[in-house]
Amino acid sequence: MKRARAGLTLVQVSVVVMIFAILVGALLPGMRRRARLSRTSEAVDRLAQLYRHTQTYWSGQQVGPVAPTRSTLHTLPPPAPLTPATVPAGQAQLDPPNTWTAPTWNALEFRFEEPHYFAYQYDSTGEGVTAAFTARAVGDLDGNGLSSTFERAARADNALQLQPHLGLWIDRPTE
Repeated sequence: MKRARAGLTLVQVSVVVMIFAILVGALLPGMRRRARLSRTSEAVDRLAQLYRHTQTYWSGQQVGPVAPTRSTLHTLPPPAPLTPATVPAGQAQLDPPNTWTAPTWNALEFRFEEPHYFAYQYDSTGEGVTAAFTARAVGDLDGNGLSSTFERAARADNALQLQPHLGLWIDRPTE
């Protein structure tokens, strides 16, 4: 009588390994894309914060505990350049001290004390009914030299209320 051998044959093992390799090959690009998309939440959340803090500043109130003085009613903070000046490329960046000390970032209580994937810019013009601003986040999530850009903008109406302009604008969200 022959005894049955336990275990898998070389062909069976090869088939299992081949199926596993096909699954990994099919799922890996999607997982990378989802990881980059999850990083975009930083830009969306931080632009929403800038928008809320600009609304508060516009109404003549202090934004937070470190805002030095009340703002003037119906004015916007001055423009602030891209901060940090170099867009993080592919990895979260921890900023050196004093990166976020521009008057605009202080007035809007905006800074990073943890690593982040985006650089931020604030453009503003006018006052009263001519006031408008755009807050921008720029990041290179995959480090390939192409940037993702997220913008949130508003402008004053005749009732001196800041009204959102076009919602959240996004160019190349996962670059």
